[in-house]
Amino acid sequence: MGEIIKISELYNLSSDYQNMLKEAVEQLEEMEERLSLMIVNIATSGVWKEWSDLMPDGEYFYFGRDALRDTGDENVNFIFVLMDEVILSKEKIQRQIR
Repeated sequence: MGEIIKISELYNLSSDYQNMLKEAVEQLEEMEERLSLMIVNIATSGVWKEWSDLMPDGEYFYFGRDALRDTGDENVNFIFVLMDEVILSKEKIQRQIR
């Protein structure tokens, strides 16, 4: 008698498929970085502009996610929603990579 083979399982194991998943994760990581930079740029040109203008040129500052989530700028919040989805998608795909 014949054996039932789940095509989806074979597809998930193919090296081409796994390589595409790895590439997708890399691109999602790049997207996360770009969204983070976008959030900082919007915050420092909007609600944090006065503070930003006082910072010396070339100064480095670490922006924590909690502080950025608490800017009160709805546009920053919109981008955070997108970034959260990117992070969640990246994590789900990473779990499928063998």
